[in-house]
Amino acid sequence: MKASAYHKVIKQEQKVNKEEHPCLYMVLPFIFTLLILLFSFLCSGIIHIFSQNLSTIPSALLSSECELMSPPDSTSQTSQEETALRLAYALDSARMARDTPVETPSPKPAAISLSDIAVPEHGEAFGTISSEQLGLNLSLIYGDTNAILKQGAGMYEGSKLPGSAGQTIICAHNTSKFFGPLENAKAGDIIHLQTSYGEYDYEIAETKVASMYDTSTYDLDTTEETLILYTCYPFYGAPGKKDRLFIYAKRIAGPSLMP
Repeated sequence: MKASAYHKVIKQEQKVNKEEHPCLYMVLPFIFTLLILLFSFLCSGIIHIFSQNLSTIPSALLSSECELMSPPDSTSQTSQEETALRLAYALDSARMARDTPVETPSPKPAAISLSDIAVPEHGEAFGTISSEQLGLNLSLIYGDTNAILKQGAGMYEGSKLPGSAGQTIICAHNTSKFFGPLENAKAGDIIHLQTSYGEYDYEIAETKVASMYDTSTYDLDTTEETLILYTCYPFYGAPGKKDRLFIYAKRIAGPSLMP
């Protein structure tokens, strides 16, 4: 069949269909338009819903991504540099402290030879006698004459030097400037002697009052080391007192003085 004849047959069939179904051909354009409108409405709804879903994404997540892309903050960078400098300084200080040798004080000698020291001469101030507990602090002078006792505490030259085997006998007036604080002395108090050859600590063991003529209050022949302090007693009243306050103390620190 030729093409022209075919088109004629088709047109005749369409004419017959229009004549048999006139309403169908009138409704088709309307249905097509309605479908287009419905499709447009559905598309706009989908776009709206998608945009709402995007708006519900946490802003913190978005901001964190932005921060990764943003240039570094200068303030934060400065703070990091300061922290690094402090850490470096601390490490250097620790390294210096580790490498610096610690100076340990030289141990004090446990014993000193008498030949290695200069024995004080009569009237020479060769140290001090003190006690923080009693508020005592005055010069220690070799000798016990009246002239010496006007200057400080005098050590009897017939007794032994501090640190020696035997008794060290020291006296002074009972005024507040000299041995007055001994009025409150008691067992356990500490007496400190600083000499030209060493420092000594003595702990008071006994206090007693005796006559100035009582020779049992001392023993120049003993080898037992003892510090004896004495002064006039009582501490108040007219001069010319016949009694003495004696204080006996034992060495607890300081070098021994060897012959």
